[in-house]
Formats: sequence, structure tokens, C-alpha cells
Amino acid sequence: MVVKPTPNPLPVPTVADPVRPGSPWVHVSGVVPGAQVYLTVNGSLLSGSVEARDTTVLAPVTDLALINGDKVVAIQTMCALMNASATVTATPGDLHVTVTPTQVVRGTTTKIIVRAVDAVTNTDVVGTVILNGQAPMLRLRKEKDIMKYIH
Repeated sequence: MVVKPTPNPLPVPTVADPVRPGSPWVHVSGVVPGAQVYLTVNGSLLSGSVEARDTTVLAPVTDLALINGDKVVAIQTMCALMNASATVTATPGDLHVTVTPTQVVRGTTTKIIVRAVDAVTNTDVVGTVILNGQAPMLRLRKEKDIMKYIH
């Protein structure tokens, strides 16, 4: 095993843009293996950190859910050294949405799958499907209930 000296100064980490509201983690690159990586949101340090095992990490967003306009900064520390990334603002993005099947037959039970993918990052987006302004019931037992949601 080769032990390398601690770089001084530490390299500046980079928060991958875009950062999306509601994201449970932030992708940070340019970190030194062995460094601790922390996040700040709007200037407040979040609890928890992640130890870099490589030059990139997924830093968890703890304590809160990111919202549109939040300012995110990654800080890496090693020994007595510290360096911070540039600020990245959480912004909503465009979605590619698919629904399968594309048609349903009246009077039959059909499982409908809705998949939303971020158009830039190509990652799945998690959320609640809203039909006619409300979340659908878990089980629709009568045709009249189903017809409230299907036009």
C-alpha cells in the first residue's frame, strides 16, 4: 500500500449541476479519497457527512428536503485542511414521462405504470401521481369510482 501525502491545498470540489428540488443526495466530484464531505444548504451545515472512498461521492441531503432556489455547497475536509465548492442552486427540470399501457379497457382491472425521468440527468423522479387534482385511491372497487379518474 502506498500512502500519499495530503494535498495542500485540497482541490476544490465540484457539485454536479443540476441539483434538483427533493433530491436525497448531491453528486460531488474532485474530492480526495479519505476526505470527509459535508453539505451546506443556504449557508447552514447539514448533519452528517460522507467519507470519500474515491474522487466522487454521493453526499446525502439530511435534515430537510431541497426546494427550488436552495443554494448548495459541498465542503471537503482532511486533517486541518478544508475547501468548498462553488454554489449550485436547486432548480426544477423537465421530465420525460411514460405511461403503460397507453390504453385501458373499460370494465377491466389494469395496472398502470407511470415513469418520470429527469430529461437532463436521466435519473428516475419519485413522486405522487395526481389525477383530477387528487391522489387516486389505492383500490378502486366500482366502475363509477374509476370513471372519476378516466376521461
